[in-house]
Amino acid sequence: MQYSVSRILPYTPRRIWSLLENVEHFARNDPFHHDFEYITPRRSGVGTAFRITHTYFPVFPFAADHVVCKIIQWEPERIQTLLESNERLYRSHIQRFLLTRKGSAIVQYTISYRGLPSWLFPFSQWVRWGVRRRMEAKLSELALQCDRDEVKANAQESIAVPTGDAPTHPLLPTLTSSLH
Repeated sequence: MQYSVSRILPYTPRRIWSLLENVEHFARNDPFHHDFEYITPRRSGVGTAFRITHTYFPVFPFAADHVVCKIIQWEPERIQTLLESNERLYRSHIQRFLLTRKGSAIVQYTISYRGLPSWLFPFSQWVRWGVRRRMEAKLSELALQCDRDEVKANAQESIAVPTGDAPTHPLLPTLTSSLH
């Protein structure tokens, strides 16, 4: 079973990647992931691993468990793939963010499950709705954070002190020489 959503964001892949490279984003504002904890000294790149509590509410109430997550693919400004391993193999899945550039950046977010038991098939439509809704919310949060970062960067540029050939008032040399 695979779920996929995509969104065009009016930012460069570099701006978007600056948010994705902090793997804590997998648990930030997420109703399914809680209690983020690194289990490796790495904080980014292939091999970074962490533990989280994974809940399936409201999709599957009372099914919380702990999972180990590991970054298995990392190409800066292009692709980030996470393997979320669960003791119940059918709950293990892969999350992937793929960035492509066509004017603006296109962010594709995919979650893939393998080996789901046939008894879960009747739930697939209900699960699809909840998971896709969360995935779309994740991309909206990414867009909102890019917006905030853009505003912050523009504000810092506008209050920066000019250096070098800063324009001066024509009376400034006269005023300063009369003070001596």
